[in-house]
Amino acid sequence: IRPEIEREPQRATFVVDAKNQVIVVPSAPGTRIDEEATLQELLEAATRPDRRGRIVLREERPELTTEEAEGLGIRHLVARFTTYPPCCQPRVKNIHFAASQVDGVVLRPGERFSLNEHLGPRTNEAGFLDAPTIVRGKMEPSPGGGISQFATTLFNAALDGGYEIVQRQPHTFYFSRYPEGHEATVSYPEPDLVFRNDTKSGLLIKTQYTSTYIRVLLYGDNEGRRVERKVSPRYDFVEPPIEYV
Repeated sequence: IRPEIEREPQRATFVVDAKNQVIVVPSAPGTRIDEEATLQELLEAATRPDRRGRIVLREERPELTTEEAEGLGIRHLVARFTTYPPCCQPRVKNIHFAASQVDGVVLRPGERFSLNEHLGPRTNEAGFLDAPTIVRGKMEPSPGGGISQFATTLFNAALDGGYEIVQRQPHTFYFSRYPEGHEATVSYPEPDLVFRNDTKSGLLIKTQYTSTYIRVLLYGDNEGRRVERKVSPRYDFVEPPIEYV
């Protein structure tokens, strides 16, 4: 009878309208059979003439209540960043898959976000396709190739929002589709992209994508932080060795 009686709790969620206004979708409590109390009822029913007892229900609290969601102070668009992958390649599907997994993530004040912890190991069984990846200086196909473009997009959004970057590693190659000096690569389990919501308000991560762009939008309240980007002149040039094949 569980399917007829029990109900999963629904956590509060956030939606963003066309004007970038954040709206809280209310939570709903769940219903569960209280097993210990129901067992006691059944034991007592066995001693009564009608042999009948109650099924005792209890309310189950959602992971995030409406009041908690409203109290997070997620008020407006803090930062957004867009990069443009080449269309219609397997790596684009990996980027979209990663974006769909991250869309809607909420960080409470003080919480950190790890992309590797969120996506887990990159395997075909997990839904990742084989696509070019940098392996020992060469491009080789492996599950999850292309996710670094999503990591770069997310990193730049967090950077522009002024959030604390805990861990970030650049590629060993330079790709012209990324801002010079401001990009991030990931692999499992390392390197990772990690940043922390070091504000007093919550942080909502939203993603948008098509076949030709990937966009990350961050909503919250970054307390008026402003970020200025600077790139130094290039230095320490090293001539590549000649290799005869």
